[in-house]
Amino acid sequence: MSTHDEPTEFWTDEPSDREEEDYGDDDDQIDFADPGGRSALRAETDQNPRNLPCPNCKRPNMLTPADRRAAYQCDICADTAEGRRLICPRCEKREALEQYSFGCYAGKLCDPCAFAGFVDHCGQRPKGQGTQAEIDEPIEAEYDDWD
Repeated sequence: MSTHDEPTEFWTDEPSDREEEDYGDDDDQIDFADPGGRSALRAETDQNPRNLPCPNCKRPNMLTPADRRAAYQCDICADTAEGRRLICPRCEKREALEQYSFGCYAGKLCDPCAFAGFVDHCGQRPKGQGTQAEIDEPIEAEYDDWD
């Protein structure tokens, strides 16, 4: 008999109940839009496009069909419901959203501040985001200043 009170373990090649459960192939995994983040929304794919409005705020293109089947709301509404709403740092009045100008991240601002603060109005104009041609305007040098 052993003098130790610890149980003796025997190593085998057989799987045990204590081993991590096998969840199958990666195809069986749920693909989140922001893995490891706070969002429960599903990733956008060709078979699961982000083309549905949020049932609460009615913003277009916020949910995928998988999100709707799960009865989810958009991240903005979820954050607001959970008390994590971000207020615009410029006006300190309205909800701030991620904004992009000429396809580049412009910060988290409310729509009116983003519209007023950027040449392409962060894509809120009828033409959408600015183009490379608009941002690459030719510079006219003042040759008289070089003398």
